[in-house]
Amino acid sequence: MLALSIVPLFYICLLLPALARNSRRDGKISRRQEVMQRRDALDVQLPRDALQPAPLEKRDGTKYVFMHHIVGNTYPYVYNDWLNDVKQISAMGVDAVALNIGSDVWQWDRVVDAYNAAAASGTGLKMFISFDYTSFVCDNGYATTNWTNYFANYSAQFKVDGKTFISTYGGGYDCLGVANWKTVKANTNGYLMPFFWDSENTFKTDWAFLDSWYCWGCAWPQGDWDKNTTDDLYYIQQLGAGRYATTVSGWFFTHLTSKNFYLRGDDWLLPNRWDQLFQLRDQLTFVEMVTWNDYGESDYFGPFEGAQPAGTYWAQNYPHTAWINLSKYYITAYKTGTYPTITQDVVYWWCRPHPALATATSDSLGRPTGYDWADDYLWAVAFCSSTCTVTLTLGTSTQTFSNLAYGVNKLKLPMAIGTVGIKMVKSSTTVINASPTGFSVIATPSQYNYNVFVGAETASIAVTGTSTASSSTTAKTSSSATSTVASTSTTKTSTSTSTSATATSTFTSVGCIAEGTTGTRRALTAANFTSSSMTPAKCQAFCSSYTYAGTEYSTQCYCGNSITNNGATGTVVSSSNCNYKCGGDSSQTCGGSYFLNLYAKAGTIVSSSTSSTSSTTTKASTTATTTKTSTTSSTSSTTKTSTSSTSSASSTANTSSFSYVGCVAEGTTGTRRALTGANYTDSAMTPAKCESLCAAYTYAGTEYR
Repeated sequence: MLALSIVPLFYICLLLPALARNSRRDGKISRRQEVMQRRDALDVQLPRDALQPAPLEKRDGTKYVFMHHIVGNTYPYVYNDWLNDVKQISAMGVDAVALNIGSDVWQWDRVVDAYNAAAASGTGLKMFISFDYTSFVCDNGYATTNWTNYFANYSAQFKVDGKTFISTYGGGYDCLGVANWKTVKANTNGYLMPFFWDSENTFKTDWAFLDSWYCWGCAWPQGDWDKNTTDDLYYIQQLGAGRYATTVSGWFFTHLTSKNFYLRGDDWLLPNRWDQLFQLRDQLTFVEMVTWNDYGESDYFGPFEGAQPAGTYWAQNYPHTAWINLSKYYITAYKTGTYPTITQDVVYWWCRPHPALATATSDSLGRPTGYDWADDYLWAVAFCSSTCTVTLTLGTSTQTFSNLAYGVNKLKLPMAIGTVGIKMVKSSTTVINASPTGFSVIATPSQYNYNVFVGAETASIAVTGTSTASSSTTAKTSSSATSTVASTSTTKTSTSTSTSATATSTFTSVGCIAEGTTGTRRALTAANFTSSSMTPAKCQAFCSSYTYAGTEYSTQCYCGNSITNNGATGTVVSSSNCNYKCGGDSSQTCGGSYFLNLYAKAGTIVSSSTSSTSSTTTKASTTATTTKTSTTSSTSSTTKTSTSSTSSASSTANTSSFSYVGCVAEGTTGTRRALTGANYTDSAMTPAKCESLCAAYTYAGTEYR
C-alpha cells in the first residue's frame, strides 16, 4: 500500500498499473516463467573479440544518460548496424546503452556485436544488460549471473566504482525474488539498478541492498494531465537521496490486440520532461531515455530499422529522429547544469496524422484507451539564436509568432487538414521556408494512428548566439510579440505588448495558493512563461499587464486576472507547499508542484471568493495584503474591475504594478488553468518578466519552474 499522504489514491490506481505494464515486443503483461530448457542458450561461450581490462566508471557527482535499446527488435541486425547505432547514440551525449534482452537464442549474438561495436567505435559509449523478465528466464538467478559475468570484462561494459552495472524490466517478487537477487549481486559484484513493480514501501526493507531503482512509467503522464514530477518526488522520498533513477520519452501509442492505449504526449512532453529533470538533477544520477527502437509503442528516437512487432503499421513512415538533436541540447544541460548557447536556428515540430475524434473506416480494434486525452495541435519548438519570427502552417490553419526571444520557444498550432509549412524570419531575412514532405493530416483514416511525425527545419545560415540564457514561448502569447491566428472555422487576431524584465511596476505577495483540481488545474490561465533562471521579479515583469502573477515549479510563471479557474479557490495555504527554489535565485522560492507563490498588483483585494460586479472578468475581493490605486484604460469589450479605482482595464493597456499574492493551486477541471487569458513560456523566466508580459491583465503567475 502506498503512502496516501504522498500520492492520492486515485493517482495510485492510474500510476502503478502503468509502471507495471510491459513495453516489450510481444505486448503481454504475462510475467511468464520461461522453461529451463532455454538455459542452454544462455550458457553459450563465444569468442571475446573485444575483451580487455575494463576501465572503471566512477560516480562522483557526474550525471549519466542511458538509452534503452530493445534487442528483441534487432533480429536483422549485423555488426555495422550496431556500429551505426553506437555512433548516433554517442553523438547525442548518451553515456551507455541499456540492452534489453529476452529469451530468444539469437539475441546473444546481437549483444556480442553491440559490445564489440561500442569498443571499436572509439566513442567511449558503454553497454550494460537490462534483463527483461517478461521474457528472460526466471530461475534462481543462474542465467542472470552467467550473462553478467560473461560481459563484465568487455571494455565496453558500463561499471560504477568497478561494479558491473545490471538493470532489469521486472524480475522482482514475481520472478527471482529477494533472496536470489542478493545471490546475484554477491556472485557478480554487480551494481543493481532494476525496475521492479510492486516494490513500493519495501525499498528500505526487502530491497535495501539495491544500489538504485528506476521508474519506467515515470516518463509519461498516467492520465489526462501534463507530465509532472509528483511520481518522481514520491519515489525519491521512498528510496532516499542518490538511489532514485528515472526516465524520459517523447511519445507513447500502441494499437495491438494485447494492448491498445495512448499516453498523453501533448504540451511538449519531451522538452518539458527534460526541463523537469534539469530541476531534479541534484537528486539524480541516472536518467534513461525510453527508447531507441520500440516501434510497437511509438516511443522510439532512432531511425526505423530492424524488425517491428507483428501487426505494427504506425511507425515506419513516422520518423522521430529529429528528436535526437533536440535531446542533445537537453542532455548537455542535464549533465553540465547549464543550458547550452544556441548558435543554430531550427524549428522542431511534431503532429499526429488525424484528429483525436476521427473515425477510422477499417479498424477492428477501435480507438485506443486515452484517445480523448490527445489535443489536436501541431507542436513546435523554435531554437532562436537571436530574435526571430516564426510562422507555422497546417492546411488552412496558420499562426505567426513575432519577435520570439533568444532561446527555446515552445509553440503550438491548431490542427487542420492538410500539409505543414514552417517559416522563420530574422532581420527581414527568411532563413527557413520549408514545406516538409511525407506527412499530412487527414480527416478520415482507414486505421487509427496516434503516433506522431517528427520533423526539423534548419536555417540556411548559422549565426552566433548572443546570450547564454534559454527562453521559451507558448503559442498563446509571446513577449513583445504580435500573434496572428487563422483557421478554417474562425479567424482571430490578438496583439500583446509587454514591458521589459526590468520594469519598475511592483506586486505584493499574497502567499502560497493551491492550483485547481480540474482540467489543466491552472489557477492563472491568461499567460505563462518558463525560464531556467526564474525569479519572482522576472515573473512579475512578465505579468505586468495582469492583476496576478504566480511562480511555480522553480521555473514557471503564470499570469491572469482571476485566481479561481479550473477549480482553484485562491485560498492561501501553508508556505511549506511552496518550497521549490527559484531557477534564477536559490535564495527565493518559486512555488511547488501545483502550488503557486502568488503576487497581486498593489491595490488588489484578494480572497478565496470572486466578485462579479460590473465586469465579465473580475478581481478577487476581501483580505487585502497591500493596496495601491490602479490607473488603467479600456478599449476592450471584456473588462476587469479594480478594487481601488472605478476605471476599467483592457488586456493591452496597464500602468499599475503587481503585488505578491502567494502560492495558489491551479484548478481541477478543464485545462486546470486558473489564469486563462494568455500564457508564455521562457527558460529564463522570472516573476518580473511574467508580470511585464501580463501587464494587460489583473493577475500574473509563474509555474512549473
